[in-house]
Amino acid sequence: MFETPKPSINIVPMAGVMLALMAATVSSLPTSPAASILDMPPPITGCCEPVEPGLAIEMDQGGRLVVVYPDGTRQAAPRTEAEAVATALGEVQLQAHPDTPYGEFAGLVSALDDAGVRVVLINEDLE
Repeated sequence: MFETPKPSINIVPMAGVMLALMAATVSSLPTSPAASILDMPPPITGCCEPVEPGLAIEMDQGGRLVVVYPDGTRQAAPRTEAEAVATALGEVQLQAHPDTPYGEFAGLVSALDDAGVRVVLINEDLE
């Protein structure tokens, strides 16, 4: 027996229509880069000044904390002590090793924020 032919869409007549639409779109685009220049206001200065050295807490990949005082002295400290020092000063720069577990880092940030400490995140490698 013969198989019945399956209906299919003939796309050949649509090729000309698609070419005409593409040509109309390309011809309507601006030809010079000057046509796309926007009149933008000048940039705001002073928004991204470097952070002054202050109290810093560094967290290594194991979640251990090192408190770095403004005079440069470094002291390993348990979390409760690091939180107490940061709370007393009201501001801390927090820096973590890239392999630090997120939960430990986020927990420290949350605890400091709940204590009213202004947390500044430092995005530099510890090594």
